[in-house]
Amino acid sequence: MNAGTGEPISDDERAAAVAALRAAAEDGRLDPRVLDARVDLVRAATSRSDIEAALHGLGPAWQPAGRTDGGAMSGYPQGHLPVPQPTIPAAPGYHPDDPLRLTGGVSALRRRGAWQVPPYLRIHALASTVLVDCLDATPTSEVVAVTVVPGAGRVRIVLPPGWALDADRLGRGIGSVKVTLPRRPEPGSPLLYVEGSVGAGSFKATGPSSRERRRRGWPSPR
Repeated sequence: MNAGTGEPISDDERAAAVAALRAAAEDGRLDPRVLDARVDLVRAATSRSDIEAALHGLGPAWQPAGRTDGGAMSGYPQGHLPVPQPTIPAAPGYHPDDPLRLTGGVSALRRRGAWQVPPYLRIHALASTVLVDCLDATPTSEVVAVTVVPGAGRVRIVLPPGWALDADRLGRGIGSVKVTLPRRPEPGSPLLYVEGSVGAGSFKATGPSSRERRRRGWPSPR
């Protein structure tokens, strides 16, 4: 048989080909208007050459390779078609469905030093302390949405001069909330908008200590 291209295909190969076509339509490599026609070709396919024809033109990641072993596509096991290669995911915190999660379980979690504050944060102090220190941080948006998940631990946020925090929609539960920060930021500085509930824990948001202000040469608050 010539390179096996007329060999029958398995159900797994057929399903993998359909998945490949749908993925290609989602990421723009295949016109969605021709997706159904391509899927119909796969479902009606009786050989691997039919599958290769349905996948034609989808780029190197999907281009069927030549067969050299008489039983599997070159570089792929028997019964499997090429699939997309893993990609490095985007950094968390830049979509409401994928916030930067800061969780303190039994051990405390401290986010401090030079770091970028994304637009979406999710803080959960389960049974310990979560410290979010922004004194050396760089904001990436004018508003930072912070969701506090109920717990029994302590959440502490420290902001530099000019930053602001609004916790009017943060539920107290049976815990405590203390905010000593302005609710309106200075021009060029961000606002942290906090919602959720502290549960049985505590929430405290402050500016830098007097000692820290002196060390950095920052003026005392008015």
